[in-house]
Amino acid sequence: MAPLVDAFGRWPHTSIELRTRMDKPIDNLQPWELSRFEWDQLANITKYERAGAVRVGDACPVYNCHGLTFGNRRTSVSDDPNLIALILDDDGFTSVLEDSVRTGDIILYYDAAGSIEHSGIVLSKGPDPLDRPWIWSKWGKGYAMTHYVAVCPFVASHVRYYRLTKWKPEEVWKPNS
Repeated sequence: MAPLVDAFGRWPHTSIELRTRMDKPIDNLQPWELSRFEWDQLANITKYERAGAVRVGDACPVYNCHGLTFGNRRTSVSDDPNLIALILDDDGFTSVLEDSVRTGDIILYYDAAGSIEHSGIVLSKGPDPLDRPWIWSKWGKGYAMTHYVAVCPFVASHVRYYRLTKWKPEEVWKPNS
């Protein structure tokens, strides 16, 4: 059953049951609308489109970049670095070098202080001569985009790539965790 709208006709924010493979909760929120400010910000992507980024579908406020990367586009996942580290660990991701990146790996964008600014999924090693990875990511509550690593509004001092490598229970299960 759909939730009731509030006095202003807005849908209330919701959340879903989302857990790591080790059955730990993943904090999330499903916002159902964009503010006027957020709508205005959507126009700022044209400079990235001129640089090669491609818009994928309509704007959708329900999920963010971490929701695309870790929540299958169903919800916005908190950007708490401890939560992202927990997901990486519990779900069996290991760090990989850019030289060995392949389709399906994930990318995390870090600022100078080491905070995670953005995430996405590697679609391919680029068709361009520089062989840069081509990324699928969600820009805030706005558009999902495909783009080269550096063609996005998130300023990163460095990026790291991760691959799902541990999936057997004995590889990921930690007693008393």
